[in-house]
Amino acid sequence: MSLILPVGIKKSDKTSVFIYTLSVDNDIRYIGKTKGWLGYRRRYSKHLSGDPIVTKKDRWVKSILRDGKEIDMEVVDICNEDNWAITETYWIAQFRAWGFNLTNMSEGGIVSIYLETLKKYGNKE
Repeated sequence: MSLILPVGIKKSDKTSVFIYTLSVDNDIRYIGKTKGWLGYRRRYSKHLSGDPIVTKKDRWVKSILRDGKEIDMEVVDICNEDNWAITETYWIAQFRAWGFNLTNMSEGGIVSIYLETLKKYGNKE
């Protein structure tokens, strides 16, 4: 797998927005982001590694793997670290508008950071 970046863009300052699809029918089910333009490979491995089932995406991944099927990962956009939230939010909204049944818990972007923080530290209010 390789990516081609537009002329003048440095590899180190990029963030990847990616999709997960079911190999047999190309149904897009998850959109995420990862820091570093090739960081998506590490993210993919982590998602498929057997981490505890916590989210709708985790349940979907585990069910696909249990059935012996494969999940494909594809980068749909490459952006700067300072605008990843807008880019991820755009793609989640766009794929939902196109009718895809995404497993994303949020609309993306900053909301995702808030939900991850709550999950990690709990609601201390």
